[in-house]
Amino acid sequence: MKNKPTITIIDHTTVYITPSGDISARPFRVSADFDYKTYTVTEWTYNVVHPHASEYTSTPLRYISQEELTAAEKTIVKGIAQVKRNISNGKKHPAYQQMKKIFESTVKHYQDDFNFFDVARLGTNDGIEFIWSVRECGTWYFCKSENEKAWANAITTSAEAQDFYHWSGNVLKKITRQDARRILAL
Repeated sequence: MKNKPTITIIDHTTVYITPSGDISARPFRVSADFDYKTYTVTEWTYNVVHPHASEYTSTPLRYISQEELTAAEKTIVKGIAQVKRNISNGKKHPAYQQMKKIFESTVKHYQDDFNFFDVARLGTNDGIEFIWSVRECGTWYFCKSENEKAWANAITTSAEAQDFYHWSGNVLKKITRQDARRILAL
């Protein structure tokens, strides 16, 4: 009986496959670019993962089975569908309308930072405190989380002009850079 592949989800557009569940096998990465408006995949990318690098391949079936490839692509399509639901939910978040007004009056470039990434994260935020950084070239959304500390530290110590906002669970309020660092415990 053949083992099923092990699929490790990296994010909504990238998965790693360990072929047939064989942990000694070289992992294989499947990723997708997709249209943010229609939520459809526009391009698949396949890479053989080496210990210190990744090698693009146009022939994934040389490395993994059709079953493994189909399972990986289905996982990504489900991830993209989840992002669509998260964005829909994010637009219902109590902070969304206020954030949208600030975004529209400030951000000139990298508007997907807010329209896609921040709103999707709002869709999974169930009253959780967060810090939101807004600048002419995009936004950053940070929860109090160990895995976000490095990014939060880099953004809050940057000399770049930006405004910081704190969502306390019921109010979005403009704060200082120092307050953002204190709230994030940096």
